[in-house]
Amino acid sequence: MATNRLIQYLEKERFSAFPGGASEGIPDGAMDRQQNETFFVALSPSVSTTLTLAVGDLVTFNYVDGGTSESVISVKKAEANGSAIGVCLENGTSITDSAGAEQSQEKVKVVLAGICEAAVEGKNAAGNSAIASGDYLCQGAVAGVLYKYTPGTDAMPHAIAMDTVASAAAAASKTVIMLKAF
Repeated sequence: MATNRLIQYLEKERFSAFPGGASEGIPDGAMDRQQNETFFVALSPSVSTTLTLAVGDLVTFNYVDGGTSESVISVKKAEANGSAIGVCLENGTSITDSAGAEQSQEKVKVVLAGICEAAVEGKNAAGNSAIASGDYLCQGAVAGVLYKYTPGTDAMPHAIAMDTVASAAAAASKTVIMLKAF
């Protein structure tokens, strides 16, 4: 886990380390205001299975009975109406063989807090619903996809919408602010 929770970087230019060197502008991407961590893609509990994570998927820890440290070093796609810790920034897979043993297990970068692109659909717990900038979002009825948070119905918000989403819109990549979950 990170030893630093800072997600802010506010410089507009950097200076050359060479004598007489000119300063240069810093692109906005350097100030993306994200807290990222690297995790393994969880191994599937099923034998001979490939588990895949895609950019923009909402993810959660690979919870296991016993709660060992294995639980917090690997992630899987967040289950429908379940918990979520972040958004996947990279594609990744894990593969198990016919005995359920690991064959390969890739690492992925996950945004735990801050601005990122995530899968969002124009729905809420009651059905189709438009989403405005500033609305809270939570894990919806589709695994790995955010929808509009409804107080008293949904457990907790996971993100804040930065883009508008039309009512009944299919899941698409939208800009969100992930809320720190742990």
